[in-house]
Amino acid sequence: MNPAAGESPASLRLQPDCGLALIVEDDRAARAVLTNHLAELGFGLLFAENGAQAIDLLENNSASIAFVKPRLPDMSGSDLVRYIRARSFDVYLPVMMLVSDSDDGGLDECFAAGADDLLLYQHTRAEIDARIRVMDQLGELRNLYKNSIHEQVVARKILSVALSARSCDVDGMQVFSRSAAIFSGDLVLSARNPNGGLNILLADFTGHGLSAAVGVLPVADMFGVMTEKGIRPEVILRNINTKLYTLLPSGMFMAACMVEINSSLRSASVLNSGMPDIYLLDGNSHRIRQRISSTHIPLGIRDEQDDRFEFVELDIDPGDHFVLCTDGLTDAIDVSGTMFGTERLERLLEDHAGADVFQAIVEEFNQRTANRTLSDDVTLVALLCGDNLAQHDRNDPVKQLATSRDRGGWRTIDSSPVVLVVDDEELNLELISEYLRETEIQPVVVESGEQAMDALRDSPDLFSAGLLDRMLPGLDGLQVLSQIKSDQRLSMLPVIMQTASDSKQSMLEGLQAGAYYYLTKPYDRQTLLAIVRTAVNDYRSYRKLQENVKQTATTLKMMNRGRFTFRTLEEGRSLAALLAHVCDNPDHVVLGLTELMVNAVEHGNLGIGYEEKSRLNAAGDWEAEIVSRLNRPEHANKQVIVEFERDENTVVFAILDEGDGFEWQRYIEISPDRALDSHGRGIAVANSVSFDRIEYRGNGNQVCVTVVNQERT
Repeated sequence: MNPAAGESPASLRLQPDCGLALIVEDDRAARAVLTNHLAELGFGLLFAENGAQAIDLLENNSASIAFVKPRLPDMSGSDLVRYIRARSFDVYLPVMMLVSDSDDGGLDECFAAGADDLLLYQHTRAEIDARIRVMDQLGELRNLYKNSIHEQVVARKILSVALSARSCDVDGMQVFSRSAAIFSGDLVLSARNPNGGLNILLADFTGHGLSAAVGVLPVADMFGVMTEKGIRPEVILRNINTKLYTLLPSGMFMAACMVEINSSLRSASVLNSGMPDIYLLDGNSHRIRQRISSTHIPLGIRDEQDDRFEFVELDIDPGDHFVLCTDGLTDAIDVSGTMFGTERLERLLEDHAGADVFQAIVEEFNQRTANRTLSDDVTLVALLCGDNLAQHDRNDPVKQLATSRDRGGWRTIDSSPVVLVVDDEELNLELISEYLRETEIQPVVVESGEQAMDALRDSPDLFSAGLLDRMLPGLDGLQVLSQIKSDQRLSMLPVIMQTASDSKQSMLEGLQAGAYYYLTKPYDRQTLLAIVRTAVNDYRSYRKLQENVKQTATTLKMMNRGRFTFRTLEEGRSLAALLAHVCDNPDHVVLGLTELMVNAVEHGNLGIGYEEKSRLNAAGDWEAEIVSRLNRPEHANKQVIVEFERDENTVVFAILDEGDGFEWQRYIEISPDRALDSHGRGIAVANSVSFDRIEYRGNGNQVCVTVVNQERT
């Protein structure tokens, strides 16, 4: 690259007063004014006439600001901005777009990619000076925020480890929590008394965040020590109340509920002090046997409680469930502005039996609040009564795996999906773990490819997805991915690759190696959670289909041909599980049949396009839209026809919907262009995993697939 006339080569100005400014502009005359002003302000100058030169300069120099033309000879300005954002994950590089009065083409894409500001070619020195000062101030704010987040994450980790040491493990206790900030004001504690009884405390401090968490450790210490000494529950709460009254500032308090269980006597003592109702579910009828409402004011409001802490005495039987929650659950607002509410909670409690009730509440809550910022911390606790409450063996290898690198908030792996996070950067692990803990998803983190494979091979059924950094010490991300896909127990596990490179070639390599999703750093919280949730849900659906396949009667193998019709997604999934038995390898075939049958309903009969599904997924409205369209008069009688025919060696399935068809050629292979989308891979996965041949006919509303009846290797 050659400097413009009168410009000094960048290599001669590597010790400027204000750092290095990168100017990416192929018109030397157009950049002359900017060059002079930046030199007068004390900047060293780097010049590039296209995107490739700019990338080369950034790889070898530390620029402090960049000025980029929206349209470059070899790439768009937005592509260069995306590269800069990926490269400056740890050090933020401000980017200003250079524009003229009459041309703003491509600016929308540039700002969407992460540009910070724009600058007219015809500007004054005072104007550029002011804009750069603003960028400096924003940079300081970003650094302060980043440092603050890092300090809070570290503090949260320390607090989590401290709380984990102060609680005992309890089989059959399920805990779901989502915090409105890094720190949570909700607290769940468990401790055993000398008689073998179990004490459970669920507490909710005023507000949320760091200020709400100040009383957590003192309460945990008093609760644990006094329970282990055999002190009566009412005395424990009285001492906690006195401590909080002296510790908390005016206006702060702690609502709490406490349950003491004596399994040998089949009895429980329960107290509610300012919390939502506690529920005892009957293990036989699966109905609400008793509600325990609040009878005391929260702790920490008065120096001494005017009345004694009076516990409600209950008889319990094996199989009964206690369900406790904070008001963050019932008061949460969904996307339509509707409160989750006590009525919905009680309906879920009575509509679902046994252990399923916890998962039902969690799934309903996450579905309604998936894309909402919580205004309060949320905690739900379900406790199964019975012999499971005996002392838990801390040497259990699966429990050790999930808690070996605890990031705070992990309690059980029985109902919450577990995602393996692999990254060698401590801060990345902390941030990803914080994001995931805001949902029902529990992270297990490791720092190398070797550790990842050890965890996966030791507990192949534990994980619902993997989040894998491409650049790792030892085994890199692609090598780990290759080992996962070659292991029959792990081959269907969705793996999300994360990388700082957004090149299509890099994405294609990952997708060809078997990556199901692709994330480019830096990614925002909402994107990460949306993609991880999609991966987890896809894997759950696959596992459920596997179970359906195993449970379906194998008498279907006596049929050589058949014709079926269905209308809804649930009917399509059930039919896929049934028809998969016609083939020798139903576990693989059921995945592809399900994808094609779901497509026939949502994209075919109901006419939901690709972009529309992207919007529905982002808003969490996809399932509701499916139900709504199925009930419309124009779709009420539409059906999908499925036929199969089998000979000695092959099975052919034909699926026909009543839609207008689609451009199936775009989806038959996985494309890097859709690597960052949350859907759109089903046909390609079906083609590569389930079938030996796939053929679309007509306008795309009919598809025929062939399966060779022999075990796949």
